[in-house]
Amino acid sequence: MPNINKIIIQDLELNVSIGIYDHEKIAPQPIIIALETNYMDGTAFDSDEISSTLNYEKIIKTIKNCCAEKHYNLIETLAEDITRLILAMPEIDFVKIKLSKPGVLKNEKSGLLSVELERHKK
Repeated sequence: MPNINKIIIQDLELNVSIGIYDHEKIAPQPIIIALETNYMDGTAFDSDEISSTLNYEKIIKTIKNCCAEKHYNLIETLAEDITRLILAMPEIDFVKIKLSKPGVLKNEKSGLLSVELERHKK
């Protein structure tokens, strides 16, 4: 069984133009992103060189660019688009992403709407 190395990003909060209602299209809303990805190259643990690992800044920049490029009606579509872009990186073969939209359950005492996707390279 091969070694599996993961990068985990938790609680990345970005303001995104998202939602189906008119009031949601007026201003960006916060989205909280958690992402887990694995990659097979583990040489960074021995070399201590950034060139030997998957740079998490590249992942975060990809997420930010995707969130800024257009208005999304559905959080599911945003999650799928981010996942597709991350999986396009040659060193990644698995992505698990969770997007949460705080404040969407305004009429409830508490709660957080979240969508979670898990995808593997084909």
